[in-house]
Amino acid sequence: MLDKARKDRQKAVEFAKPKKKDAAGIWDLVKESPPLELNSFYSYLLLCTHYPDTCVVGRAGREVVSFLSAYYPPKKLNTLFIWQIAVERQLQGSGVAYEMVKHLLYRQSTRPIKYIEATVTPSNEKSLAFFQKLAEKLDVSHSQKTFFTEKDFSRDDHEAETLITLGPIMTEKMQKLIVSPSGLKVFKKMESKVRSYSRSFPKVFDHAKGSLIYDEQNNRYIDFFAGAGTLNYGHNNPLLTNAMIDYLRRGGIVHGLDQATTCKREFMQKIHSTILEPRGMDYKIQFTGPTGTNAVETALKLARLAKGSSNIISFTNGFHGMTMGSLAVTGNDFYRDESHVNRDNVAFMPYDGYFGPKVDTSEYIRRFVEDKSSGVDDPAAVIVETVQGEGGINVASFDWLKKIHDLCREHEILMIVDDIQVGNGRTGSFFSFEKARIQPDIVTLSKSIGGGLPLSLVLIKPELDIWKPGEHTGTFRGNNLAFVAATKTLDYWQNDSFSKTIMQKSSIVRKRFNKIRDRHPQLDAQVRGRGMICGIDVKKPGFSEKVSKRAFEKGLVIELSGSESNVLKFLAPLTIEKDLLNEGLDILDECYDEIVKEDKP
Repeated sequence: MLDKARKDRQKAVEFAKPKKKDAAGIWDLVKESPPLELNSFYSYLLLCTHYPDTCVVGRAGREVVSFLSAYYPPKKLNTLFIWQIAVERQLQGSGVAYEMVKHLLYRQSTRPIKYIEATVTPSNEKSLAFFQKLAEKLDVSHSQKTFFTEKDFSRDDHEAETLITLGPIMTEKMQKLIVSPSGLKVFKKMESKVRSYSRSFPKVFDHAKGSLIYDEQNNRYIDFFAGAGTLNYGHNNPLLTNAMIDYLRRGGIVHGLDQATTCKREFMQKIHSTILEPRGMDYKIQFTGPTGTNAVETALKLARLAKGSSNIISFTNGFHGMTMGSLAVTGNDFYRDESHVNRDNVAFMPYDGYFGPKVDTSEYIRRFVEDKSSGVDDPAAVIVETVQGEGGINVASFDWLKKIHDLCREHEILMIVDDIQVGNGRTGSFFSFEKARIQPDIVTLSKSIGGGLPLSLVLIKPELDIWKPGEHTGTFRGNNLAFVAATKTLDYWQNDSFSKTIMQKSSIVRKRFNKIRDRHPQLDAQVRGRGMICGIDVKKPGFSEKVSKRAFEKGLVIELSGSESNVLKFLAPLTIEKDLLNEGLDILDECYDEIVKEDKP
């Protein structure tokens, strides 16, 4: 049993990566342990300098009380070699050594660690017992063999070294050992059960840069999720961050309702000169509440107001938001079954490809619109996504979009394009509908338009701007800090170079996804997408979910879409570096290969 003083000191120990300031405390521990001489101390400092990710220091306040050094042997990248462990005398036997290993495994859990190795002299009974106990906790085999004999050492007084090997370690066993020190308990206890992504990606995240995010233990994850398309320009993009910091430091307006502010004016001028004018587009800009569903609600309300009728045509598998009006035009019953939404003023029509590639659903829709006995009331508007993201990466052809556009023109129906997820460059061009050579009456934008901050807006043809002052309002319809970020994101669109890099990366992703499909014909997988939104559809229940989960274990964040969560959905930042992109795709290759092998009967 530990006495109270030791227990208190043990509880005070915190583990982290070593820093140079820890050197003095480490030297004190080395002097306290006769087997650790000056050379050992020097070697430890070198390891800490070159491999801090695999070294741990334990501090009680400012005092260093323990350290552990380890590394990945060059020819055994699935092995963690523990080179040295030291604990102050007062805490020896209190479990601090075990906690350091646990902390390191947690920090390194994204690496495919299957074995733990260490060398111990035969007379070091405490170390031998420690690794035996560690093997029991991991529930893995434990083996020993001579690594160096006495003859391998020039000194006569050096014992042989025994190589201890623990493993192979299965992922689920590792997870049992490496429960986060603070973990998700607070979220499970205090946050509503409605939480979603913290279940899919069960780590507490702390910081991010570009296309990489890190949890609180500093584990690194490649981001193929990008905040569901909110972070097209990456995490903490310095172009945006520096502009926002400068704005805050000078005391710029943060909240101003829909008052005129300098940053709002700069954004409107920039989007006009950079995006709208070069494309020959004439739109008024309406700023709505902060999220995408606010923009959709606004668009539907305006369309009904302008046309004097209530019916809206929406599409199978469409997703437009979670508030009542947006839910009414959303196809997935998971989101709306328990909402008791009134659907009387919405008619659902088949999206492009819904009946297979041989059926042109635009002609089907035309028949319903033109037949006065079809039961479909004259619609005020059609609302459509050019690529259905949440619906399973269903891609409408440009020809089909043009036909829907022409149908709307013929029958004086307003066309609303929901470009919230696949606009802002996601498909290669700024707007996803540009290559279809259409100009919708209303366009909704959100997610990445704010550079990662809440902002949504509606582009409306000037003749549709029939609002009375204050007729549609909202407290957060003018996020000034987001205006600052949004203005900077438009720098990427000064010419077509950014669009070209998006399409180059898109080609890389598409080729790799096609190779995965072709390598596993038994999956009968489909690859769909446009630009930097791409998906692999596997109908086998639960398969894509297993791939996503395995990818996260290996350090890749990627989500699912489709009505049965059957589509693995690629949505990386548009700014991702090619090396990082390929590293993430390599992880997916491994995951598909592993899950296919494991799922064999």
